[in-house]
Amino acid sequence: MREDLLSRTRLVAEAVNIERIKALTGTAADLDTPAYLRLKAQLAAVRAFEPKYRFVYLMGQRPGGDVFFFVDDRSVGHEEEAPAGMIYDDVPKGFKRVLATGVASVEGPFTDKWGSFVSGCVPLTDPQSGKVLAVLAVDFDARQWPKANFWPI
Repeated sequence: MREDLLSRTRLVAEAVNIERIKALTGTAADLDTPAYLRLKAQLAAVRAFEPKYRFVYLMGQRPGGDVFFFVDDRSVGHEEEAPAGMIYDDVPKGFKRVLATGVASVEGPFTDKWGSFVSGCVPLTDPQSGKVLAVLAVDFDARQWPKANFWPI
C-alpha cells in the first residue's frame, strides 16, 4: 500500500509545472497570482478525483529550516486551508528529510493538528540546478489506512 501511495503521489507530481513553483514566494503575496491559483485548482482537482485523499499540498523550506506551505487543495478561506507561507510547526521529520535529500518516501502514520495521516512525499526539483524546490504531499487518513483499497486507478 505504501508503494501504491508513493506511485500515485509521483503521478500527481509529474503533472505539476515547475515554472509555477518557481514563480511563488511562499508568502501571502502569492494569493492572487496566476501560478498560485492554477496550482490550487490543480491540487483541488486531484483531491476531488480521489476522495480517499484527505489533503494534497506543496511545501517548501526557508533557509532557517522552517517548513511552510506553498499551496494546498482547500478553497481560500476554508477552515482547513493552509494559506501560502503558513509555517508547518509540527511537520514530520520525514518531510524535512525529503526536502533535504530529494528522495521520495511515504511517511507515517503521524498526527498533526489536522488529524492522523500516512503521506506520500515526492520532491519537485529544478531540472537545471537539481535543487529541491518543493515537496508534493498526498495525505491519506491513517484511520482508513488498514482497510484502504486503491485499485483500480
